[in-house]
Amino acid sequence: MILKIGKNKLLYVIYMMFILNVNYSVFNTSHKYIFSGILFLWCLLLVLANIIRDHYDYVFWSGVKGFVIPMIAVTMLSTLSAILIYHTPVRGDYTQSIIRALHYCEAYTIAYFSYKWFGKDCIRLYIVSGLISYSTTVIRFFAYGGIDAFTHLFNTKFNDVTLEVHNLTYILGLFFLYYITSSDYSKKTKKNICLILAVAIFLGNKRALYLGMAVSALTYYLFHKFDGKRTKLLKFLLLVYIIVAFGYIFMIKYGVFEAIMTMLNIKTNSRLIFWNYFNPIYELSPSYLGRGLAYTSNVMNTELFLRSNRISSGTELHNDILRAYIGWGFMPFVCYFFNFIYLQTSKIIKQKGKNIGWKFFSIMSCVFFIYFFDNMLDNIDFNIAFFMIWVVYMKTDLITKNMNMVHSTGEVI
Repeated sequence: MILKIGKNKLLYVIYMMFILNVNYSVFNTSHKYIFSGILFLWCLLLVLANIIRDHYDYVFWSGVKGFVIPMIAVTMLSTLSAILIYHTPVRGDYTQSIIRALHYCEAYTIAYFSYKWFGKDCIRLYIVSGLISYSTTVIRFFAYGGIDAFTHLFNTKFNDVTLEVHNLTYILGLFFLYYITSSDYSKKTKKNICLILAVAIFLGNKRALYLGMAVSALTYYLFHKFDGKRTKLLKFLLLVYIIVAFGYIFMIKYGVFEAIMTMLNIKTNSRLIFWNYFNPIYELSPSYLGRGLAYTSNVMNTELFLRSNRISSGTELHNDILRAYIGWGFMPFVCYFFNFIYLQTSKIIKQKGKNIGWKFFSIMSCVFFIYFFDNMLDNIDFNIAFFMIWVVYMKTDLITKNMNMVHSTGEVI
């Protein structure tokens, strides 16, 4: 990876280190949301300035309609149901849910303006920020662990430092998929960047990412295998994804998933204990309405939950599919992911061509399956990475929307 960076880019790289907030790095801070909030406010001022100057950017507002408004909609619906139906005595069930939706908006806006400032090079700069920060974690890990660190890379702590950094590993996984499927870079550049990303992903060692990347590779293969039936394939995969999501929730609620994990002797690191705790709370029914995206987090930070599960500090559900279902309810859950999976892919296919559309779908598939085992849905730094890729795809210029269709004479139609 070429590290040549100018003054403005250097400032951006340094600033984004504090937004990435990599675990155990020297740049880790408890003020992450202050840094992202300040940058978000600056971006909003730029949006306002563009509106005043009557500068309309279709891509920006397309993302607002395609991602931001749906998130706000499901948040508002769950806020109303938490207050009016469940009469929640915990104000955080709705205020914290609104804040989480705000974090989603922050991520989109920061990602868009990152592209506005640096073009598609914003992805490289974001990677550099993450790798510099992560390098300090790696140095500390090996400094504390010595020789033993080389033989205990995964799930091991030395002086409370581990190589597992959650968010950044997922982010690098998305960028790995972006580069490996891109035709905008030379083979040498792609090889060098993907090798570096692969090493960092290996050290981070997230099983949810491996699952997401496997699904991504499969979908990318299928779209090339069935080139003439991609529209039908997209609809079929949408149906499969929704069925898998509800099947997953069903298996958790009725103990099937736990039985499978026990039979295969797979460790779930207390996840099943947390998921089972909420079984009496929700119903698998179209009439079920949510309690707010922050509901499960608020419960898991109560003294009762901590004491009953014998843990010393608050944690998260590590399951965005279940968290979103409990938080939003049946129909908002379906509508949100129908838009996320199908409508946004269809929009890119229509406007930018099928090849770009399928690249987006493969990366979106990785994101969706990461949701099954972790908390990335409202995570600012992760969503910045996802939206960066989306903006790059949407800003891709094509000679014509139908550039992939060619006359027998060889002329593009």
